[in-house]
Amino acid sequence: MLVRNLMLSCDPTQRTWIAGDTYLPAVKIGEVVRSFGAGRIEASNNPGFKVGDMVLGLVGWQDYVAMKADGELNTLPRETPLELAMLNETSRFNLVIDVIDRVPRLRATAAHLKEDMKNAILDNLAYAHEHGRDREEITNLVWPY
Repeated sequence: MLVRNLMLSCDPTQRTWIAGDTYLPAVKIGEVVRSFGAGRIEASNNPGFKVGDMVLGLVGWQDYVAMKADGELNTLPRETPLELAMLNETSRFNLVIDVIDRVPRLRATAAHLKEDMKNAILDNLAYAHEHGRDREEITNLVWPY
């Protein structure tokens, strides 16, 4: 199966895995960093996993991952909101806020944008809770790269 990763975990243990051997071998330069994540099935020849299904598993820091279905992935309900990223402050809105806070020349000139991003977080969380899913523009986000 081919999974397109949509959300990846960033955990303190990853720093340990990169630094050296632990209970798992060290992640070497050029290897995919281990990470739990959520993604969407893009291609599948397994009847238990259909194209478009949302899945969770150890997918690694990469855009796409080819995986076997046997015990490596768990299926999520098709309309599972991914608004948890906003609650954990890892959404694209939070990233913009973080950049504004860290770049001194942006603090004053981009204050209005920071407020817009805070409002977008609240608005999108309210939508997800009311409708039980994210907005189409979040669900179908396509990176321009």
